[in-house]
Amino acid sequence: MLLTISIANREIAFVVEQQKSQFHWNGVLHDHTVDMIQHFRCGYRRAVFVKYAEDVEGAQLKDIAKAVGEFEDDRLADDYDVSTEEDVNLLDFENAEEIIEAAKSSTSETRAAVVDALPHMADLVTPNEIGSFTGLGEVGANASLALIQADELRLYEQEPIDFNTVLINTSKFAA
Repeated sequence: MLLTISIANREIAFVVEQQKSQFHWNGVLHDHTVDMIQHFRCGYRRAVFVKYAEDVEGAQLKDIAKAVGEFEDDRLADDYDVSTEEDVNLLDFENAEEIIEAAKSSTSETRAAVVDALPHMADLVTPNEIGSFTGLGEVGANASLALIQADELRLYEQEPIDFNTVLINTSKFAA
């Protein structure tokens, strides 16, 4: 779930999974695998150990994450943390699935046509309005959902994504 949300997150450029790392524990060098490293667009990197909450409770996983961070320093990431299913918002996950599916099912040409149209549209738009404005209909509306990941559009409110969802047209606020 966290991987899906990370892939769709507009602030994350890419995710690298299953990175080998090491740490010292009680004077002994141990090998460990970092589940994912989130590479943010700003250059920040976050190593994430993804575990079930029941496995974290009472365990030393947060201490291990800290030990990996101390041993690896900034070779892998700037920050090392443990995340569980309790850190995942179901709505964020469902929206991330929609964004990723829209990206898979739209073409780069359709997304480019939508991006070209955005400066000529209102500050707040819906995917249906984008589809109508571009003349691409449902195909354009779908492409607009994919552009949330690219930060061309943003959710106006935290709500389930569909073709009537109000989106912020970020092209109107570009510097």
